[in-house]
Amino acid sequence: MCSLANKLKYLREKSGLTKKEVAEAVGVHPSSIGNLEKGSIPQADLLYSLAKFFNVSMEYLMNSSDLDPLPEIEQTQSQLSSSELTLLNLFSQLDELDQNEIIGIINLKLLRYRHDASPKKVLSSISEEITEAKMA
Repeated sequence: MCSLANKLKYLREKSGLTKKEVAEAVGVHPSSIGNLEKGSIPQADLLYSLAKFFNVSMEYLMNSSDLDPLPEIEQTQSQLSSSELTLLNLFSQLDELDQNEIIGIINLKLLRYRHDASPKKVLSSISEEITEAKMA
């Protein structure tokens, strides 16, 4: 399975960008990009910014086993279940702030399942994400 670190480095190098250029584009210190390429796990808002910047999904960054995002990008609606289509339809009706909140919550839940984080820690993280999103 291809890690987030490998994918970020692949996308950055494929785009011909330095860590500093990516960092400036997503609003973090260049060392943050270096840390991510060494295996650090980003906050949900940074993951969202990186996915948006590289024009890939957060699902690709966190879960996909393919290094090249092209197969994922070519996914069609016919491959989605009815519940996935309903979710996309409802999600598209939200404004950007609400979409960011939902993305943050989903990513925190996924991180909890992957890293067996305590519920208290996850709730605290969700609360922080929501507060930050409201301030943005």
